[in-house]
Amino acid sequence: MTRFQEIKMATDGRLFRSAMPFGTYDKSGDLFSEYLMQGIATVVLLAGD
Repeated sequence: MTRFQEIKMATDGRLFRSAMPFGTYDKSGDLFSEYLMQGIATVVLLAGD
């Protein structure tokens, strides 16, 4: 089961959204492993202060 969603955009590449890896909703860190299995090479986190 995939725990992230693709956001369709008219740009090169692909954009996905999900909970923050290792955050409140992924305390076990399983999400990051799923990124790797799906071939996602770059992860950007947007977090406030």
